[in-house]
Amino acid sequence: RFLAADMVLVSRTPMPEVWSAKAEEMGLRITLGMGFPSMAVADADHMALVSIKAVSDGYPLRGELQWSSEPYGTILPGGVIPRAGEAWLAPRLFALLGIELGDPVFVGEAELTVSGAIRAEPDATTAVFGFGPRLLMNTDDIPLTGVIQPGSRIEYRLLLGGSAEAIEAFSEWVTPEL
Repeated sequence: RFLAADMVLVSRTPMPEVWSAKAEEMGLRITLGMGFPSMAVADADHMALVSIKAVSDGYPLRGELQWSSEPYGTILPGGVIPRAGEAWLAPRLFALLGIELGDPVFVGEAELTVSGAIRAEPDATTAVFGFGPRLLMNTDDIPLTGVIQPGSRIEYRLLLGGSAEAIEAFSEWVTPEL
């Protein structure tokens, strides 16, 4: 559960799509993640360096993503991630950015609506870029941001879940590809 999956592949470049296809062919569940530092901007006077994590449907495969509808509100049931066009912020980011739920926050060129507070992530300790508080968003919004450029300090993650046998078989298949 500390990986949010049974196996995680990490790369500085996008992973070949054939890896995901092969994992699914072998009966594994997959989800994608990306992590990088960037600025979150509410307005000209309110911006902060944040650790962005973008995740796709199915995240996490193990453990539980905890969130609330208010910065320090009641923890809500898991099984969801921010929808496209939305972002969840670490509770302290609300004060740093001077924003409330429903307000816009910009990541690069993308305007996202703040719809929740990220309270705990199963793989929070595996993030390379711990430059600031967390902003969690959907991977579908990444192209809209325009922040991923050649030389960007980004970490791509392929999370895999399934039986020990399927994980072992995939590991044996992918190792020569690494």
